[in-house]
Amino acid sequence: SIFIEGTPSGQSMEPSSTVSNTNPQSQASGNQGQYRTIVLYHYTGAEYQSIGQQISSVPRIADATLKLLFATYLPALKSEYTSVSLVNGVATVNFKQGAHAYFDQASAGVSAEYVNSIRKTLLQFSTITQVQFSIDGQVMANWDA
Repeated sequence: SIFIEGTPSGQSMEPSSTVSNTNPQSQASGNQGQYRTIVLYHYTGAEYQSIGQQISSVPRIADATLKLLFATYLPALKSEYTSVSLVNGVATVNFKQGAHAYFDQASAGVSAEYVNSIRKTLLQFSTITQVQFSIDGQVMANWDA
């Protein structure tokens, strides 16, 4: 299930709690998966849209959420994304060298759109209080939009 709701920039939306899978096929097979509604934030040119979607509740939910964000709304970054790590509330989103081509376009506003979409999407999780970005493990301070 998907819902779309416009949210003014800076306003967040709390994802709902985990729900049980009601798919009859998974019940018949004994595979009772857990699903969670997450929110993907995407800039539409005028405002950020918050798009809710149910995904499997997995141990690395932030990684799964970013992969979905890149596949759905930021496809240019999909092949450049490598991982997200979490230490003391700080999520570090790691990219390959090719990501420079997308994040260094500050004059066109592209950098801020990408950075803020990723940041807003990750900050929905209570374990994440800050988001930073890195290229091959080197934190990029100038991408702070």
